[in-house]
Amino acid sequence: MAPLSVTVTGSSTITREAERGILRVSAKAEGPEKEPVSQAVTSASSELHRMFTELSPKTEVGAATADAPITVFSSTMLRTWHFDLKESKSEKKTRVHNASSSYSVTFRNFAKLGEVIGQLMMHPHVSIDKVEWKLTDITIKSLHSESRKLAMQNAIEKANDYAGVVKQNVFAREINDSGYFSGAMAQQQQQQQQQVPRGHVTVKFESEPEM
Repeated sequence: MAPLSVTVTGSSTITREAERGILRVSAKAEGPEKEPVSQAVTSASSELHRMFTELSPKTEVGAATADAPITVFSSTMLRTWHFDLKESKSEKKTRVHNASSSYSVTFRNFAKLGEVIGQLMMHPHVSIDKVEWKLTDITIKSLHSESRKLAMQNAIEKANDYAGVVKQNVFAREINDSGYFSGAMAQQQQQQQQQVPRGHVTVKFESEPEM
């Protein structure tokens, strides 16, 4: 009897709570005169910088302290631009000046993140652009390894199920890594609590040829 050949795909999904919240926020203003607009954004940006600095105390070597709500933050330079707005039913144009500066802030204390968002939403020159949910690099690396192992175990279980029906024992002969996807998978209201690394592998199994 020719050896039995079985090719199956193994997969895995691991769910973990997010460990970091990335707040993306901007200081923005617009108006008919450049100087007041720039000053408004500069002032708002300074307030943001002070707030985020207070929430991210550092150790002597410059790393975030163990109890720091914010682990790291960064900002862009002040950006200014203008455009001419044509008035309705008139050839007259009004010049509108704009200015902005953006921050990316990494929180590990989600309660403080919610508190900060509430405060910033009240500021006339601050806009909440986005909140993203992440795992730390160390956790992601660990989960990718675990996910690959679970995907392989899933493939072995599938192959044994098929081979068992015809009373054959099979062994892995060829493994093709199909890669993995890491992203959020959850209901929207729980999105900050779910991160899902997935493993995916295709394995060819064969039985030992009869002697």
